[in-house]
Amino acid sequence: MYLESYVWAIATASVLNLNTLALIDPGNTNPINPEDYAKTAAMLFNQFDKHSLTTNFNYSLSIQSAMTEFGMCHVINSNVAVFDDPLKWRNNNVNYVKSNVELSAFDADFYADIINDDVVSHVYVHSPNEPMISTFPSYTVDSDGFMTYGFQIWSTKISKELRSASIQVRQCRFIDEPISTRYPVYSYNNCLLECRIQLILKLCGCVPHFYKITGNERTCKLSELTCFFHNRKEIMALSVSNETLTKFSSRAHLPRTPKDCSCLSNCETDIYRKDREEYTPEPSASRVRIIFTAFPKMRIVRDRIFSFSDMFLRSGGVVNTCIGASVMSIMELILDIFRYPIYYLTQITIVGQIEILSFNLRNFKTMAKRRDKRQSKIFSRSHNFRNDHIEHHLDHCMQIMWMAVYLTCMLTEVFILCWFGNELILKLINWSYKAFAVMRNMKNNVLDK
Repeated sequence: MYLESYVWAIATASVLNLNTLALIDPGNTNPINPEDYAKTAAMLFNQFDKHSLTTNFNYSLSIQSAMTEFGMCHVINSNVAVFDDPLKWRNNNVNYVKSNVELSAFDADFYADIINDDVVSHVYVHSPNEPMISTFPSYTVDSDGFMTYGFQIWSTKISKELRSASIQVRQCRFIDEPISTRYPVYSYNNCLLECRIQLILKLCGCVPHFYKITGNERTCKLSELTCFFHNRKEIMALSVSNETLTKFSSRAHLPRTPKDCSCLSNCETDIYRKDREEYTPEPSASRVRIIFTAFPKMRIVRDRIFSFSDMFLRSGGVVNTCIGASVMSIMELILDIFRYPIYYLTQITIVGQIEILSFNLRNFKTMAKRRDKRQSKIFSRSHNFRNDHIEHHLDHCMQIMWMAVYLTCMLTEVFILCWFGNELILKLINWSYKAFAVMRNMKNNVLDK
C-alpha cells in the first residue's frame, strides 16, 4: 500500500494536488530515481484512443502526451507538445514541425467531438504554438452528458515593415527566437514557464518533475515538493513577498511582478474566447464538442505608428506652435548668426583691395609699364593673352554661400512635400486593390484550431 501511494504521487503530482498526496520518500533506498519521475508518469499515463476523436471533415488531428503543470495531459493539434513529452526530453533531435490542421473562413461548420472515458475531465483551448500553463481557463466535462463549447478567434499579425525590424523596435518575438535551451521555440507562455522554473530553483534548489529539466538542474524528490507547496502562491503569481526577499542576498530570479520576467508578447498569435456553452443530458454517453462560432472578419496588425519621418514632419509644427517660427526661419537665424563674422572678414578683404586700387591709380604709368612687361613675357611663353582684373567674381563668397543654402532649404522642403504626397497616392491606390481582394484574404487568413 505504501509503495502504491508512492507511485501514485509520482504519476499524478501537479501544482494543484500536492496537499492531497503522500510526499514522503521511501527511506534511504528510493525505488525510483527522481530524474526518472517524469518518465515513469508518462509510461503510466493512459494512451489516448484515436477513435475517441472525430471531426466532421475527417481531418487527421495529432495527439501527443505531454507533461504540464497539471501533470500528464493529452494535447490535440499542437506543434510544440512534443517538447513536453518526458520520453523525448533527452532526445536532442526533436525539432519544431508545423503539423496542426489549419482552418479558414470556408471551414466555418467545422467541429471536433471527443468521447470522454473519465468521470470528470478538464478541457483547455489554446494556440497550437503555445504550451499549456496553469493560467489558462479550464472547461469541465462531466460524465453522462453532451457538452458543446463555442469559441471566437482573435488574430494578431505583424506588418511587413515591422517584421524586419529589431526586437528592441518591434517589442515582440517570433517563434524562432528562443530565450533558453529548455525550449527551441519562443512563446510568451514558454517565457513565463522559464521565469517560474528559475524562481523555483531559487526558493527550493530543485525543479519538480512536472517541469522540463535541462542542463545541471536537479529534480526534486517527493519530500522536497513540500517547498513548492509552501511557496506555491508566490510561484504561481510570479510575485515574491518582502519577507521572502529578505532571505536572499541577491534578488536575481526573484520577480516582484510578472513584468520583471521581461517576457515579450508573440508577434503573431491567435486568442480563443469562449462565447457559447450548451449541455445536453445523455445518460449513456459523455462527449464534448468544440466548434468555432465566428471566424475573424478583421485582424489586429502590429505596426509602427511613429517613425523618424513622422518626428521630422511634426517637429516643424511643434516649433511653430512653441516659438512661432518654421524650419526656414530657424535656418535664416543660423545664417544671420554666421553672416556677420563672415561679412566682417569680407570687409577687411575689400578694404585691402581698395587700398591696392588707389595705389595703382596713383602710379598708373609705372603699373602700366610693369603690366606690359609682364604680358609680353607671358605672350612669349604661351602666346596667349590673359585679361587681368583687380577683382574676380568668385571673391563674393558670401553671396554664393547664401544662395547655396537657400536653394538647399527650398529643394529639401519641396522634396519632403512631394515624397509624402506620392506615398499618400500609393496608399490610396493600394486600398483600391485591397477592396477587390477581400475573399482572397479571407481564404489566406489561415487560422489554427
